Amino acid sequence: MLFNNQEYFKGFLITNKYLHDIDGINLVIGSMHVKLDNDLAHFEFIGERHLILLGYAMDTHRPDDSELDILKALSRSDDHQFVTLLNRMNGRYILLCTDGDEVKIYPDATTMRPLFYHREACVLASHAKLVADVTMSYFNQNVSEHQKVKGYLDMTRFADIYKLNCNHYFDMTAHQTVRFYPSDSYSERTLSEVLEQTLRLFDNQKQWLQYKDKYMTLTAGIDSRVSMALLHDRTLPYLTYISTNSQMTDFAKHAYKFDELIVKEMVEDLALNHTFFSIHSKGAPTSYEHALYNQCESLHNADLSYQLAHSEFKGKLHIKSSLFGMAKLPMAESFYSSNEQQMIESLILKKQPEGTKYLEPEQLLQSFLERAQYNTKGFYLTDLYFQETRLANWHSNNTQETDNSVEVFILVNTREFMNLFASMPLAVRNSGQLHREWINHLWPVLNFYSVNGDFTLFESFKSFKENSSKQHLSITGSNISIQNNKIIPNFPMNQTRYTFNVANNSDERMTVLVQTAYNNPSGRGSIHLVTATKIIDYLDLNSGVTIILNPGDNFEAHIQYKKLNESLSWQRAGELTIKQTT
Repeated sequence: MLFNNQEYFKGFLITNKYLHDIDGINLVIGSMHVKLDNDLAHFEFIGERHLILLGYAMDTHRPDDSELDILKALSRSDDHQFVTLLNRMNGRYILLCTDGDEVKIYPDATTMRPLFYHREACVLASHAKLVADVTMSYFNQNVSEHQKVKGYLDMTRFADIYKLNCNHYFDMTAHQTVRFYPSDSYSERTLSEVLEQTLRLFDNQKQWLQYKDKYMTLTAGIDSRVSMALLHDRTLPYLTYISTNSQMTDFAKHAYKFDELIVKEMVEDLALNHTFFSIHSKGAPTSYEHALYNQCESLHNADLSYQLAHSEFKGKLHIKSSLFGMAKLPMAESFYSSNEQQMIESLILKKQPEGTKYLEPEQLLQSFLERAQYNTKGFYLTDLYFQETRLANWHSNNTQETDNSVEVFILVNTREFMNLFASMPLAVRNSGQLHREWINHLWPVLNFYSVNGDFTLFESFKSFKENSSKQHLSITGSNISIQNNKIIPNFPMNQTRYTFNVANNSDERMTVLVQTAYNNPSGRGSIHLVTATKIIDYLDLNSGVTIILNPGDNFEAHIQYKKLNESLSWQRAGELTIKQTT
């Protein structure tokens, strides 16, 4: 779609005016005019309701149903059935429907197909820039632009233009957003219940994907490993990005290098159909980068956008794994507490980017909370906040950058999946156990490869077999790696507190030495060992501390960082040696 000499990949526009000077497909629903790019798929059905779907969708319970079948089912459903079906729909879509005299617009589960709206003008569109330009050209309202907003909350770089919350619909008649999810009250489920239900849904989606022209991006991370296991297809084209950007941070360099090493190991062992895709620094012309930033709310990787558009992967369905973190804890466990609303509000103000400083902090917070209309129905506010801001704004903005080359599919992009994940106990989610169970059921060998720098299960198994006859000291913990009596937080770090337990499984009393090698004087106060009775600075642990354990005894302790730091050096600084001395 082209407007004011600016191209918009798979663009669309919804307004109460017919704009004759914009090329594209014209549709009408109620009193609203829909203009869309010729490259954007669309489906329309008129029955008891008039429905238009922009993009693509599938029913995770009925994989043989086409988009038209889904629209027919939605048309004849009552309000409860409508929301139930909507919550189980995967895809990347915008759904418009009539409800009496009203026209309502629903996004997919993470607004992965973005939809932006103006606070006052009757203008909604695929791109915030398009909303701004149409508002100024046809509604005679000035729109100010502010840089460095970075996908914050539901905001854009344009004042009074917002991303539609993924759990809201937009009422075109009343010109307001209305929350419709969570649609049911919270009900806790066991790991086995969630596992059983999700495996069935994955099987249906695998059936739907069978005849799609697709590829999957593969990394060394556990989320990517899960997608790989769910599809379990060696012939599927796998793609791993490698960056040649010399300006990368140490963290990024480590991540890319680790990905390359582990992925190579899996590719060779499993005979995968795999390609390393090199993202060349400055591979995109300056004019392309400028045009991309003008139309999108992010400039995550212009080089990747440009190269994909000129590659053999253009036109394919890209299977990503970005949303699986919701099955774990997407934010630190401390945010899931009795005062989580205060913590979220504090985080909102703390993270306020430069581009939004035209708003006073309290004004920004109040206006956001009014738009969010939080009604948790027993669910954790933290989960809703993360889904509705980080995933539905920042992530979907990044996804839009490749709309000129590929379409995106994520196996868990439904509200039903979000509901199932959020219904598990926090301890189960924090352990990451569901990810391992998925893999164990569908492609067990993938559990034997290292994830994020921890030791492989195969190595751990061998070590256990070699030492089981003489090992009486047991060390366990979550989000830490354990080998040869050393423990270290997993990398990358996403929390400040790491808990471990040391147990004496022998029949004799034992002496245990806990020791650290960290000796940087300037780091005093940065890392502590916390036990039930003591808080010990890491610098005071160079010579070690002795603990006496009687048979059957155990003690719990924590590695406590003063603040979250994602550098590899701080991860290594947290290493502890725990060994039996007698």
